[in-house]
Amino acid sequence: MVQIRSRGKSRSPTRGRGSGVSPFQVTIKAWKAGLLLFTLAYLQYMVLTSPELTSTTITNGLDAALSSSSQTREEMRRRTLSNNNSNDDEKTKTSKNPPGMIKGPGSSSEKTSIGSAKANSKTSSNNSEKVEKFEKGDATATTAAALSALSTLADKKRTAINETATIMSSPPPPSKNPHLVLHVGPPKTGTTSLQSMLHHYVPQLLTDGYYYAGDASTMMKDFRLCLNRIKKAGGSTGCWTDFVDSLEDHRKKGHNLILSNEIISWHVRKEPIFWKLVKEALKPWLPNLTVVVGYRHLHNFLPSTHYEVQKNQRWPSKVEKGKYVTPLTKFWREQFNRKDQLVGPMPTPASVMQQFRKAHYNVSVLDIETKEQISEFFCHILPNAPKTCAHHEELRRGTNGTLIPSLNKNDGGQVNYDALALVAFQRELLKDEQTRKYVRSKVKDFNEIQLKRGPNDFPLDCLNSTEELQFLHESLQHAHDMGFISVAMTNFVTKDFFKTKAKNKFCSINALAAFEQKEWYDFFHSAKKW
Repeated sequence: MVQIRSRGKSRSPTRGRGSGVSPFQVTIKAWKAGLLLFTLAYLQYMVLTSPELTSTTITNGLDAALSSSSQTREEMRRRTLSNNNSNDDEKTKTSKNPPGMIKGPGSSSEKTSIGSAKANSKTSSNNSEKVEKFEKGDATATTAAALSALSTLADKKRTAINETATIMSSPPPPSKNPHLVLHVGPPKTGTTSLQSMLHHYVPQLLTDGYYYAGDASTMMKDFRLCLNRIKKAGGSTGCWTDFVDSLEDHRKKGHNLILSNEIISWHVRKEPIFWKLVKEALKPWLPNLTVVVGYRHLHNFLPSTHYEVQKNQRWPSKVEKGKYVTPLTKFWREQFNRKDQLVGPMPTPASVMQQFRKAHYNVSVLDIETKEQISEFFCHILPNAPKTCAHHEELRRGTNGTLIPSLNKNDGGQVNYDALALVAFQRELLKDEQTRKYVRSKVKDFNEIQLKRGPNDFPLDCLNSTEELQFLHESLQHAHDMGFISVAMTNFVTKDFFKTKAKNKFCSINALAAFEQKEWYDFFHSAKKW
């Protein structure tokens, strides 16, 4: 028996089915998720910036967005089902009368036609059910949870604004001996976390008689610019005079004042004239002055500082004038031979503390390694602030401690990615418009998403055992210089040191060796096609 094969394009019974979700349904899901994320982000921005926004306003806005989403989703649903039904009709018609096939009772073509019709009917039913399930989905619960969180945030924002307005309408009585609490950093010791909490606790601080002046830039339009002017002038300038006048105005009004700025610790070490001006500005507040210095283990402070110095660099070309990455191990070895107590351009916590203590200031140490630095500041360092302390502890208990911002530990692995990008730049494998930041992000995505590796899964150059012991000694000495001399603290520093070592934090990438690995060689030689 001769069989004549079809010359037309045969249709696979499973074509377009897969899991039963059509491209239109995927589009629906992506569009809905995108709209929801945009709406929530916008509403969160409005909550944080608009005092008039309430939970009712949020509910109405989100309901309107979801209503619009539902209408568009229904239209896409009809198109999806219509498309599926159209495909089913075409499949059935084709299977009943396939071109070029011999028809006959009981023939294989007739059996195929019957089986295909049943399969197509079942597929259409499954698609319809999956669309309906998608309509319900888990999006409702997710939206409700997000809406509840935003509503709570708006209500808390409104309450805080009302509390602040009430307190400001009847400010605390002036103090006969106002106190100044000056937090000076240094950088990389949790300054941002502390400033964030101070900002949120303004109403409670006012009830305890404290005014939070923000960082120095709040009382001066551009603190860094003013410091540059002081350096050039070799003495006080108009901007510094305005800053000192603002401090003096608070003091004469009997305001207890909190000021936080890590730039102060940086520049009092670098610029003698600035240190002289700072001491003159603080003199009227004595003896009611507390200088707060943040503490961080040296073996954690140093890599974080290294990353801070290296990040956001441009390409090291004549045009962009960027810098090369100094390998972490080389950076550390250079530090071991320094006697100025600086890490790169930044002062160590111990050096900052010693400088202020030599000037006979009362210095309190804020230990961020214990993860209790916020409670320590409000309940122990800040004089006579029982209401703020009680408020913080109550919120902390209600959130199981999650209220306290975690220390922002910079991703030192980014330096490894940057080192690889620099090798590609040196070998002229990149396009001119590809920025250093862009190439670094491509390296990161390829390593972590495609290769499924971590930021330290490269050939590494690590400190040897002698250097490690020297570094441990330096870290313990740094803690001792900060006043931590107990056996318990020594054990705490030592344990954390070896915990950090186990994560390869004392190593840097061997970029040339990594570049020669086949996957990275091929990756960078296709860079101009990105």
